[in-house]
Amino acid sequence: VQQLRDSAFLTRLHQGGVVQPNIRYTVISTQYDELVVPWRSAFLPSGPNVTNIHLQDGCWSDFSAHIGIAFSPNALQ
Repeated sequence: VQQLRDSAFLTRLHQGGVVQPNIRYTVISTQYDELVVPWRSAFLPSGPNVTNIHLQDGCWSDFSAHIGIAFSPNALQ
């Protein structure tokens, strides 16, 4: 319930913004994710310190799902 969009938990967590200015963020997401639905919701808002990567943009034949990203040679590159 805490991970649902607009939950009380996430609302409190995101007070003051989602990202901090002095931290560099990289998000790697896969369209085959079975836990983060829709998969695009994993991405952070665009900014100079944010890099959002769609795994299949780099390799359309990478069928890694949520856990598989940690073992994907494409994600590791």
